[in-house]
Amino acid sequence: MKHLTSCILFVTLLLTACAPEGLATPNMTLTPTATLTPTATRTPTPTLTPTATLTPTATATPTPLPLPLMAGTPYPQPNQPISPTNANQVVQLARWGKGTVNQVVFSPDGRLLAVASSLGIYLYDAENLAEVRF
Repeated sequence: MKHLTSCILFVTLLLTACAPEGLATPNMTLTPTATLTPTATRTPTPTLTPTATLTPTATATPTPLPLPLMAGTPYPQPNQPISPTNANQVVQLARWGKGTVNQVVFSPDGRLLAVASSLGIYLYDAENLAEVRF
């Protein structure tokens, strides 16, 4: 209620201050006290015109930036491409992310939380959410 009263008072003062002269109260008289006479004429401001043109002196060659290193993920440089004869030697070095979650369910005893993702099924301890198995 206090804010509403303050808002109404503010709007009333604002409207009173912004009222046109024709809406003056009847007990007020408006009399001019001074007349304004022009004292100076305004001169146009000059426009700027370019006096010189810039010409490129050399072309910039982009400097290559070093690629960021993937810290903690070593990867060997293969000396031969992957083929059907050596495909059984391929091993997973790293996995970034855990995939997209598709479904989450509790185990019947409530001790484990199973999360089915796009990469596989994760089992978590329901108390502290520590990953138990993938």
